[in-house]
Amino acid sequence: ERKRLGSPRKGFTFSMTITPVSCGMKEEYIDLTNLSKKDSPLAEDLETFVNYFIKNRIKVTLKNRWIPFKHIKLIEKDFINKDSFISLSEEEKRGEEVSKRYIYFIDILSRAARFIYTDKKGWIKVNVGRFKEFCAKSYGEKLFELFFIWVEKA
Repeated sequence: ERKRLGSPRKGFTFSMTITPVSCGMKEEYIDLTNLSKKDSPLAEDLETFVNYFIKNRIKVTLKNRWIPFKHIKLIEKDFINKDSFISLSEEEKRGEEVSKRYIYFIDILSRAARFIYTDKKGWIKVNVGRFKEFCAKSYGEKLFELFFIWVEKA
């Protein structure tokens, strides 16, 4: 590429020093126990989402492998933070969840955390042990864990 462009640079080296932001600063312990669902309802809504699959046996749609829209509506009914329905009658006819970004995010997050998965036959299963371990944490720890799962895996 350099020959084609006639670039004279050969073996251009790049050197950079990275200094950690906390260099010379004392690290502080952050207390996560003061966070509540009032601050961010994400963890509470995720628990509502996963608990629905513990209580109900749901099979994803054959074509797109989506959660059926009638179940999306039932799950979201118990959410603290709800998506607005756009063209409700159209979506109900098609069975799609195109405009449901929040519940889609929670679905992706709960799968990345390995709380739920879809088996080979299309049934949504819950990893109950892993989910109970998550539920035992303080609300702030739950939010913090979900944030890291979102950044690292989702």
